[in-house]
Amino acid sequence: MEHQVAAVIAHLLDAADVGDYSPSTPYAAGQVGIFTVPGPYDVPESIQIATYPVSDDLDADSVLGVQLTIRSATRSALLARCDAAFSALHARYAVTVDAVRLSSIERRSAADLGLDNNLHARTENYYVRLSHPTTNRY
Repeated sequence: MEHQVAAVIAHLLDAADVGDYSPSTPYAAGQVGIFTVPGPYDVPESIQIATYPVSDDLDADSVLGVQLTIRSATRSALLARCDAAFSALHARYAVTVDAVRLSSIERRSAADLGLDNNLHARTENYYVRLSHPTTNRY
């Protein structure tokens, strides 16, 4: 489920022109690559999406953390991209992409990381509420 949620977030960011999500083809020069799996980045400007479990209620509701690590050549480009991601994701409700339904998305925290390999970097953490039925939860 975590990888599916990461892909939904990537699609939402791509649709809002925050970056370019292309999971099966290389990125061209000038594109801001959105990655849902760790690994070497072949583009200087990127958004890495990582997910982590936050809580699982006894009913079928779960909260999944989504961390965006955003890297840009300039601080102004970084902040503009972070603002665009916030506009695309925060306070989104009832999102369905490829049969994955997210009830809500909200930003919980963010932190500047300074320079990372000569790129300005920042993390943004969002909480995604979703229904995740299991054998004992429905």
